Amino acid sequence: MIRYIKQEGEDLFFHSGGGITINSNAGSEYNEMIDKVYVPFV
Repeated sequence: MIRYIKQEGEDLFFHSGGGITINSNAGSEYNEMIDKVYVPFV
């Protein structure tokens, strides 16, 4: 799984992964990472 939420007791932990290739653009990859790790919880 690339993104998932794991519960440990009463705590929730969000995990996110990804991949970078030789053709990746560092700025685009960074922005994509920021978009992917957004969790709409309070």
